[in-house]
Amino acid sequence: MSLKTVLHMGPGCRNSDSKLPEAYHVDEWLEIRLDIDATNEPDILGSMLDMSAVVSASVDATYSARNIEHVFAHEVQHVLAEFFRVLKPSGFVLITCPD
Repeated sequence: MSLKTVLHMGPGCRNSDSKLPEAYHVDEWLEIRLDIDATNEPDILGSMLDMSAVVSASVDATYSARNIEHVFAHEVQHVLAEFFRVLKPSGFVLITCPD
C-alpha cells in the first residue's frame, strides 16, 4: 500500500487542537504541515499565498481549517488556485470555516 499525502495548511503547533479530521488518522495518510510560523515546527515554512516550496501535482489532498477567512477577498482566488496546483489529478481539497 502506498502512502497518500495530505498538505495541512496552518496546522499551528504540533501539540495544538488544530488536528486533521479523523478520516486522515489511518496508516495510509502522511501529513505534511505547511505553516507561516517557524515556531510551529512545520514541515514546510510558507503561507497559503506563497506555496512555491510545494511541487505542483504532488499531494493527494489539501486541508485547511479556519484559515481561508484570514486572507483578503481579492486573495481567495489565488489561494484556491494554489491549493489545486499542488494536487495530483485525482486529489481533493477540504476547507472548513468557522461560519
